[in-house]
Amino acid sequence: IATHLEAMGFDVSLVATEWFLCLFSKSLPSE
Repeated sequence: IATHLEAMGFDVSLVATEWFLCLFSKSLPSE
């Protein structure tokens, strides 16, 4: 179970990072 959670946590962190970068770029003023 620990290994499975680590694998899922790794995938979730990757998706969360992409989502955060997308949200952050959208919040910036487009110039």
